[in-house]
Amino acid sequence: MSYLGIIRRVIFYGAILLISTAVFFYLDLAVDGKSAYKVFLTLAVVSGAIQSINFLVIQKISDVQKIQNIGFWASWRLRPRVESRRKTAFYRALVGIITAIGAGAFSAWMGILDSELVPYWGLGIAAGVTVISIMMLFLTLYEFSVVTKLETEMNQKSEKSSQKKSAIKSIKGNE
Repeated sequence: MSYLGIIRRVIFYGAILLISTAVFFYLDLAVDGKSAYKVFLTLAVVSGAIQSINFLVIQKISDVQKIQNIGFWASWRLRPRVESRRKTAFYRALVGIITAIGAGAFSAWMGILDSELVPYWGLGIAAGVTVISIMMLFLTLYEFSVVTKLETEMNQKSEKSSQKKSAIKSIKGNE
């Protein structure tokens, strides 16, 4: 991942946090820590647990790379797509887990506040990291779909290659 890509992502995630904080500032919501704690803890646990799907994508990519007999040109053409997908899935998993931990940390802080009101910036940042974590989930599901399609394509190429070899072998006879 290039530095420019990292900077873009930091700006994007920062904008999400800024927007979510501004929304809570302008809505002027008064929520006590006990209520907010339960909501954000639930969201943090669910989004953190679901981030394990990212590791399924990484495993699926490893399975795709193990497909045999797809031919030299097909493997040469598909290899860069698979490697970039693995890096993307890893970084997405990392961001998703960090944001889920961040939502959990803000939830714990809200639990400490108990009956006091949670400030708008706390609600905004907690909502922002939760939104980022949920976005990572949907991007991961999309990535899983793309990798599954790629795997299907590679399996079809592998089957065609093995069919060609067996047809040629049957025409030539057993040698």
